[in-house]
Amino acid sequence: MQCLANVEEEPLIDGRLRHRTIPPTQWVIAETNKRRMLKVVFIRKLDGIHIKTAYTPNENEIDIWSQR
Repeated sequence: MQCLANVEEEPLIDGRLRHRTIPPTQWVIAETNKRRMLKVVFIRKLDGIHIKTAYTPNENEIDIWSQR
């Protein structure tokens, strides 16, 4: 939740076929309050945000996020 509060950009939507959900799966790369960089994958639902996973991003994910 810290990463979602700290992110300044709009989330990206995961459009890969095997990851498609309704509502769409979204993701961000941001820092926690202790400056740890994480990729957070989540779904927005009527009752709030449901985090699917969070982990240290790899170089490819960082490149995708940076090139947006």
